Amino acid sequence: EPIVGFYAAPNDLNPRDIPNDDSVVLDFGDNHLFNRNRFAGYDRVDDGQRVDYGLRAGVFGEGGGYTQVVIGQSYRLNDSNDFPVGSGLEDRVSDIVGRVTVAPLSGFDLVYRFRLDHRNLAVDRQEATVSFGPDNLRFAISYHDLPPVVGEVEERKQISGSASIGLTRYWRLSLATTRNLTGERDTLSAYGQAIYQDECLAFSVTVSESGTRDRDVKPGTSVYFTVVLKNLGELVAPVYSTTSQ
Repeated sequence: EPIVGFYAAPNDLNPRDIPNDDSVVLDFGDNHLFNRNRFAGYDRVDDGQRVDYGLRAGVFGEGGGYTQVVIGQSYRLNDSNDFPVGSGLEDRVSDIVGRVTVAPLSGFDLVYRFRLDHRNLAVDRQEATVSFGPDNLRFAISYHDLPPVVGEVEERKQISGSASIGLTRYWRLSLATTRNLTGERDTLSAYGQAIYQDECLAFSVTVSESGTRDRDVKPGTSVYFTVVLKNLGELVAPVYSTTSQ
């Protein structure tokens, strides 16, 4: 199945007197390919004109198993200095991004994502996730091999694990952790979350631990409550935090 998208906007919509605080890091992947705006924040917008194109193919078995492949690329009609070097979008022709999903049976999924340098087809980014188990006892393990972020030279290699446990009809417990496989091999993040959800209301208590240190942010622990009233909105209430000075 061929997929094509064309996006058009005026050029030069990012004046330099607006500081870029929330869109510094951009790691182009298959989930960004057909997004109208590929920046994560509000300080930069995806201006100019571009064409996104790709192919999607799948094989589906009679028993419900399937394998699906998506691959694509983007071509920008104008030059732009808004995308950071190493993002995969710094040139007019983007890197090649793709995803392979293998689900041979119910309760087991293997997803592999990749990004290839458009100049030499070298692998710039890759991640693999395997998830298994029934809905009330779901596990996942992920491996990430990511390019350096802005201001750094080392690649990021990380491994993550998570578990989602259905305790009752309305209560669920989620646990997750991410460890760094390069440098000091420390824990980057960990969290535990208890979730209550019914037809009208959702409520959660989250305890998270961060190992990230960046300017005024230091490693620490946070506790917060979230209340969601369906069709009305949500309220997040921080209770305790040691992650900022």
